[in-house]
Amino acid sequence: MTQQKYRRFTPAEVVLHALQAIIYFTLFVTGVILLLQRTIQTDWMSPMSLSVLHRIMGIVLILFLLQVFLLSLITPSFRILWGTIAEALKWKPGDLIWLIKAPFHFLFHRVSLPPSGKFNPGQKLNILVVLSTVTGLSLSGIWMFAVPGALLAWYIHIACFIFGSILFAVHLYLSLVNPPTSKSITGMITGFVSLQYMREHHPLCLKEPVPKEHHVHLYRLPAALLGIAVLIILLSGIYIFGPDRFTLQVRKWTQSRGTLSLMPGPLTLSHAEAITERQCLKCHNFKSRPASEKCIECHEIIAERIQDSSGYHGKLIGPCIDCHTEHQGPDADIRSLDKAAFNHQQANFHLSEKHASLVCKECHKAQPPDSLTVNTTEKIRYIGLAYETCLACHENLHQDSRSEECLKCHISNSWQREDLTFHHNRDSRFVLRGKHVILACEKCHNTVSDSNSRFFKLYDIGMECKDCHADPHDAQFEEKCDECHSELDWKGQWDKAFHTADSEFPLNGKHATLTCDKCHIPAKDDFKLASAKFTGLDTKCQSCHEDPHNAQMSHSCSTCHSEQGWKGINLLFSHNEHSTFKLDALHAGYSCDTCHSKILQETRYRPLEKHCELCHNAQTLAMQGMIPPEQKLFESDPHWGRVTCIDCHDTNISQQSSDNYADRCISCHNKHYGQLFYDWSKIFHDYNSKAVGKLENDIIQQLNRVRFHNLQMAAPMWKDAIINGTKQTDSGTR
Repeated sequence: MTQQKYRRFTPAEVVLHALQAIIYFTLFVTGVILLLQRTIQTDWMSPMSLSVLHRIMGIVLILFLLQVFLLSLITPSFRILWGTIAEALKWKPGDLIWLIKAPFHFLFHRVSLPPSGKFNPGQKLNILVVLSTVTGLSLSGIWMFAVPGALLAWYIHIACFIFGSILFAVHLYLSLVNPPTSKSITGMITGFVSLQYMREHHPLCLKEPVPKEHHVHLYRLPAALLGIAVLIILLSGIYIFGPDRFTLQVRKWTQSRGTLSLMPGPLTLSHAEAITERQCLKCHNFKSRPASEKCIECHEIIAERIQDSSGYHGKLIGPCIDCHTEHQGPDADIRSLDKAAFNHQQANFHLSEKHASLVCKECHKAQPPDSLTVNTTEKIRYIGLAYETCLACHENLHQDSRSEECLKCHISNSWQREDLTFHHNRDSRFVLRGKHVILACEKCHNTVSDSNSRFFKLYDIGMECKDCHADPHDAQFEEKCDECHSELDWKGQWDKAFHTADSEFPLNGKHATLTCDKCHIPAKDDFKLASAKFTGLDTKCQSCHEDPHNAQMSHSCSTCHSEQGWKGINLLFSHNEHSTFKLDALHAGYSCDTCHSKILQETRYRPLEKHCELCHNAQTLAMQGMIPPEQKLFESDPHWGRVTCIDCHDTNISQQSSDNYADRCISCHNKHYGQLFYDWSKIFHDYNSKAVGKLENDIIQQLNRVRFHNLQMAAPMWKDAIINGTKQTDSGTR
């Protein structure tokens, strides 16, 4: 029997819905990916490609809606859309009751919903919200495109997007997942739905009496399953992305108050360091493009040039954003300077004579940050460079602050020695007399060589040793030279004793036998001891000794070691005093390396777990019924998960006797279990006797580890090992 059909939507409505769904779905997907990538700061897909696709589809949506609006004015088949909007605007008291009862109907199916017409109140609300959000998205999108950087447009766009996305998700759930309402999907594909569906969901559209039977419209189970599936997908995404990285991004997003989601890309490094994440308004406005006034609040030098109409920027007109576009990444250079076409005569420093033949990089080099710009990292600078004196650009090869008037001795077209205009008695504060007159310049003035010529150091000569003799100790001592050295020689004439008991670092223990160069190391192998560092040395152990514990210890070295030696009787370490793990009777007799084993060539001291299972792994696996490599072959022991290790093993007894173990069994059970312990002990003793000479000792030890930790697997393993021999036992227990 053919089911009766009811035309719910016209062909025009079906086509319009399908086209709008394709456009809206593309916008939704690209918008979600863009928003997610900006929020977690990763690039799974090209942000530029996604942004272009998102904008194109936005324009398509606006043009599509505009075309539909125009067609609805002139074409009767499209004019029905106005009827849909008019239907969505008709609200009656029963519609409000429907909306109030809908959540209770979802939770309690016995709550019935009032009958509906062509659209139920939820669908009416959906139509109105879709119209609002699409209008908000379209207008804010146009605003964003027309006025780049206006923050309010971004806020409205994202708010509409988030609200519309929630509604879109609910719409998809009702249309595709919820069994009672998913039957309507045929109406949006063919235009027809079953007559029975109309009687259940929209009976007021039919010219029939309204049925009194109650129908369930919202199922709980699909919603719960879908929620679990979404949660699993989210948790899987967090796991793949990295929980620590996810937590860090959430913290950064929270601290930025959500502005990470607004940023179309990272700031350049200099701006990112100067402006915190929550200071969007430092550069942006709510309703208009970023204003130049906000730029020059930080770029003070450019502000001065603009105000004085000097330099290159002083001759420009227009907003800063026309030339400098941000959010292109930390390594982007947003200055957009065309070096080849730039006319340097427009700058404050005009190029002339030898400067005219220089290339840009000769003067404009990466320079350290200063207080005159917002940059906090080294970067090539084109403004703010000092040029008032020669030394602003040229290195002072004379290494003397008193020789800043370069043109007093040199001419501007040449720095060569033969072109000097300097006269010692006229142009310096040191008049040459006596034997100084016949000395060559190099005798007093040390020279520095470059690829072209030699340059004099111009500091004046005094009466002190340091004025003529270089300080071999690099100014480490404030005392005069003659307090440690004689006039006859510089070596072996110290009249002071160093490293005494009242000195900053007395030499005790093994330090007393060291030679000077063991701590005071010359600058190079072939350098003299005088070149070594004598003052300001760190007296901590780690300044000379490499840390063998690889920063695992929180105490100072002297807590555990003395200057007499590092090992044996000189080791001061006490496990009970200096660690958080007190050694009981069971552990006190073991050597250090029993617990502190090497991991990746490094002895591990901390952090170490304090649970028994860390070291006694074989016994733990046995209680679980497992044999390495963790293949479950037996049932777990009845004690597993019910008792702890210390319930059977007394940590106050170094070697627990059989009677002690039997008493432990009796304390939880009864005397019969104490006798069972002795019976099983005898059985395992017999097994040991039979295994001697037949099995390797390490296999016997491995089988003995199981014993009372899992009696159900111990006996079969012993029997199999003894009967089948070493080879089978080895493959079955390892």
